[in-house]
Amino acid sequence: MSIKSQHYFVIFISFLIFSCQQNRQVCKSQQISKCFLSGIDILQFAEKDHLSISDFANQFIQQESQLFTARANKTTLITAKKGLKITVNPSALEKLDGSSVDGKIDVRIIELTNTEDFFRSNAATVSNGNLLASGGSYFIGMECNGKALRIKNGQSIQMQFPQIKDAAMELFYGQRNQDGAMNWEPAGIPLKENIEEELTFTETNDDYPTDRLPDFAFNEKHELRIYKSLKEEVHYYDKKMTIRELVDTINRYRPKILIDTIYNWPKEIANLPKGQRVDTNYLYNLYGPPYLFFIKTYKAKQDEIARAQAAALEKEQANKNWQPKQLLGQLHKYYAPNLVQSLGWINCDRFYKSKEQCDMLLDLPITFTQGTIQYFLIFKSINGLTSGHLKASSNQSVSLGKFPVGEMASLIVFAKSNGQLYQFKQEILMQKGKPILANLTAISELELKKIFGNNIKT
Repeated sequence: MSIKSQHYFVIFISFLIFSCQQNRQVCKSQQISKCFLSGIDILQFAEKDHLSISDFANQFIQQESQLFTARANKTTLITAKKGLKITVNPSALEKLDGSSVDGKIDVRIIELTNTEDFFRSNAATVSNGNLLASGGSYFIGMECNGKALRIKNGQSIQMQFPQIKDAAMELFYGQRNQDGAMNWEPAGIPLKENIEEELTFTETNDDYPTDRLPDFAFNEKHELRIYKSLKEEVHYYDKKMTIRELVDTINRYRPKILIDTIYNWPKEIANLPKGQRVDTNYLYNLYGPPYLFFIKTYKAKQDEIARAQAAALEKEQANKNWQPKQLLGQLHKYYAPNLVQSLGWINCDRFYKSKEQCDMLLDLPITFTQGTIQYFLIFKSINGLTSGHLKASSNQSVSLGKFPVGEMASLIVFAKSNGQLYQFKQEILMQKGKPILANLTAISELELKKIFGNNIKT
């Protein structure tokens, strides 16, 4: 080896020795830090450990999707399992490129009606940061030959939304951002007063007398005798008199019988608009007089009135106390039909107004030095939900937003670090100046899947 080569070799060896000494100093410093923090679990969030609830939301939404088929040349009424009714009018639809519907229409419907649905689908009830009290969230999507459809400009389709909350609601259109969070924009369409589907009750409606008077009230076949005029004559014992005179005679001392009527012409004639006339002579010749008369006892009439009042009271009480046994069952209460001009996410909501609000703060563990977590605030009393992602900060305290003072909510927080999952859950009362300390505890993947219905990907 030449002298020059030996010189370069010595320099290289010296550099290696210096580097090793520096590395030992770094390792020694790291060992000291590790020993100092050996009693504290530090959550170090790597990008690969970021927990995305949107994975679960997509799974849940796919499972909750209901599929229907509508014809291309006929209007179809679709009723989903939780009560949403959609009138699919092909003439009001077009493909996204503007072309017409040229085949069967595939309809996909999702119905979210409670906070559990909102939580599992990550569908917060928030409009530009303002909390909403929800009356149900729905997704309506339509396709034709694999291509998405939209409602034509200036057109609309009719929808009827189940009424699950007794409060004034309005329509909102929803959009998700890149993180999968939902935001609702007011559609400017207030929902009209509810319409109740008719609840039928078994009842009798006997128009016949229950206590018999002399045979003048019946014919020989024991059928009710019908009279065309009050001037028709009948025999009462040995006297001949008109029906009107008969009633006056029998009711001389107390009410016993009365005259009732039957409308003899088609019902459509009785419901004609004012000002519209018909040929009454023709109708008279065809059907006879418009009203026919029969005699019934006063007791029968009183019994009939009592039955009607009892049925009305029973119906009123049933409507007042009616609650669905489960939301999967058929709902009976609806808002009036509305004309919707956009497909996608639609919400029946109202802005939740409160006299006073407070800023809710979440205190993260002192060991939480970096990374993100995802939180949910569930308001069961108003059927609402908020959610979001948080980043650790230097003061370890982050704001969840402003919420109504005195309202109860369930706070749920999820985190993931080095492959380990963490959770925090607590019932909280919204109040000023009282941050919530999130004591994260480790959970298994199986436990997390049970929380979300065995659907989330971890």
